[in-house]
Amino acid sequence: MNAILTVTYNTDFFIEHQLNRIRNLCKEDDVDIFVVNNTSKNKEEVSKNIEDVCLKYDASYFFLGCTNFCGSLSHATGLNLAFNYISNTTKYERLMILDHDNIPFKEFSTNSRYDLKGLKQERGQSHVYIAPVFCSLNLNKIKNMDFMPATIEGVAMDTGAHFYSFIKNLPPENVSFVKQEHKYPDTNKFHEIIDERMFHFIRGSNWGIPASPCLSEEENAQKIKNLSEEYNKLSKGYKIK
Repeated sequence: MNAILTVTYNTDFFIEHQLNRIRNLCKEDDVDIFVVNNTSKNKEEVSKNIEDVCLKYDASYFFLGCTNFCGSLSHATGLNLAFNYISNTTKYERLMILDHDNIPFKEFSTNSRYDLKGLKQERGQSHVYIAPVFCSLNLNKIKNMDFMPATIEGVAMDTGAHFYSFIKNLPPENVSFVKQEHKYPDTNKFHEIIDERMFHFIRGSNWGIPASPCLSEEENAQKIKNLSEEYNKLSKGYKIK
C-alpha cells in the first residue's frame, strides 16, 4: 500500500483540485492521502476549507500552523511531521510527495522500480538532491529523512537537501530523475511540467523573500487565472475554474 503527502500554506485554492485529480488519476485505488495544513493560525476560514476538502476526498488531515516565516523551513517542518508518522506506519511501502500547487493532469502511478525518484536539484558541480515538489521513495529503503535545508560539505541546499546522502549511497540504477519542462519563463504564465503528467503552478503559496517578493493580491489573482487556463489546455475532462 502506498501514500501521498502534500503540505498546504495560506491558500485553499489548490487543494480541492489536487485531491480531485489524485483520486481520479492515480492508478492505485487504495492510496492514502495525507495533508499537512501549515496555514497561519489567524486564517481560520482557509484552514476550515482545507479540512472540509480533506474530508470530502478521504484524506488524513493534520494542522500544524505556520511555524516559520521562511517558506523552506516551514515546508520542511510539515514534511518532517508527516513523514515520521507515515514511515512509522508499517503498512506503507512507498510515499509520493507533491507540492500543493503541483496538480496531476494525466494518469500516474505511485509505484516505481526506483528506490528514489524525483525532481533533480543541483548545486555546483557535485551536489545533487531532490526537491519535494515531486518525489517518490521506497519506505523500506528510506525510513528516516530530514527535509530541512542544510549546508553539506560546504554547499547550501534547500528543502530536501538530505536526499543528497541517499543519492550518493544508493546504487545509481535505483535512483531516477524526472523530466522537467519550464514553460513561459519571465511571464505571469510561468510554470513547469513535471514527469510529463504534473502541472506545477510554482510558488502557489506566494512566499516572498527579498530576492523574489510577494505579488500583490491582484497580481497573484491574475497569475492564478492565467495558469489555470494553461492547466485546462492540458487537462481532459476536468477544468479549473
